Amino acid sequence: MGNDEPLSLYDESLMEEWLAVVGMRLFVEQYFELKFGSGDFSAYSEKSAKNRKMAATAIFKNGYHLAALKRIAASKSVPASVAMLADATYTIETR
Repeated sequence: MGNDEPLSLYDESLMEEWLAVVGMRLFVEQYFELKFGSGDFSAYSEKSAKNRKMAATAIFKNGYHLAALKRIAASKSVPASVAMLADATYTIETR
């Protein structure tokens, strides 16, 4: 799969599921930390933190990170500042 190709329905579904576990705001605000295998999950319980980290890792490992950024940028369920950050991050990542 290329870097910016549309996802198949199956891949889109998986990406959405993992993104829901991570949380759109957390994914965008800690995008670069998550991309490099870290991230601050201290606000969450041990189990929730583990699940969020595993889901974030899966998004990057499967190459869904750009699609996730596009999804968040287009989302009406996140604050405008989060959508704008997702859009800016997408632009940086695809230059």
